[in-house]
Amino acid sequence: MNPRRHALISLLAFSSTPVLAIAQPDNTRDDGSQADAEQIERTESSSLRISPYVFGSFHADADLDSDIGEFGFSSYRAGINLSRSVGDRGLLSANIGFGLLDYDITPSAASVANDAADIGAGLDDVYESEIIISYVHRGEGKWSYLFAGGIISSGEDGADFGDTLDFLGTAGFRYQYNDRLSLGLGVLVRTQLEDDALVIPVPQIRYQISDKWVLETERAGLELRYEANEQITYGLAGEYLSSTFRLNDMHAALVSEGVATHRRVPVSVFADFAPSEQIQIRARVGTSLAGNIEFLDASGNDITDQDIDPAIFGSLNVSFRF
Repeated sequence: MNPRRHALISLLAFSSTPVLAIAQPDNTRDDGSQADAEQIERTESSSLRISPYVFGSFHADADLDSDIGEFGFSSYRAGINLSRSVGDRGLLSANIGFGLLDYDITPSAASVANDAADIGAGLDDVYESEIIISYVHRGEGKWSYLFAGGIISSGEDGADFGDTLDFLGTAGFRYQYNDRLSLGLGVLVRTQLEDDALVIPVPQIRYQISDKWVLETERAGLELRYEANEQITYGLAGEYLSSTFRLNDMHAALVSEGVATHRRVPVSVFADFAPSEQIQIRARVGTSLAGNIEFLDASGNDITDQDIDPAIFGSLNVSFRF
């Protein structure tokens, strides 16, 4: 497989986990967490902040290239983020999340055996789970540091659990140059199903353009937002997403217990609404670009690789803070 594509796969193979976010402002992500150095000051060292969340994303059907079929996709996530201040400068967090990927792939008359539509038509539900522990430390002056590690499981229903596991670790820093600009760098180390581990540098940028406008890296993407007031924020966002999962043994011998990877670049407009300090709602509408699905055998060899036409999508995330 192309090394550059492998790097992108690992960068965001579990899109909901903010392990690369370092001392960012208090905005809720799809997993309900806030990677915020200021939270160290707001949270009493003896208290535990609990943030459950639910998330759903729905994609319209799109054609597979070469007219071999149609591709439909939805994802659902739920979980809880726990955080607690450690001393005057530290914040310890744990994210426990679960997800369901629902694929609906229909072959056309042009489909042949073992192409993406043929294999995809036999996909069962895909289940994801993760436990990520992170620690943010606000150092002396304008420095902040992050350390995190965790375990991720992603596999089709019936796949051997032990064959669905990946592990990751990350470390990084951020420096606040002035009231408007913060720059940093993180390094992600992650194992891969049927491939070598990857080590990837990830830049971190936050630029306060004005009192209302903010430009910021968000995971493997970029977000421009306008903070209209304390309750409403809206803007534009785009990022690279990828889901890699283990297949079960119910497929044809060539594919049995192999690996599938679904990639896309969602570009969207979004609106955040916080009716109170305890509730935040984010709605997004946009288009998934550069879609692709790839299947590998159990030894990591390519079977088929198919592009997907752009598709309209919408998502809704609701998170709570206690």
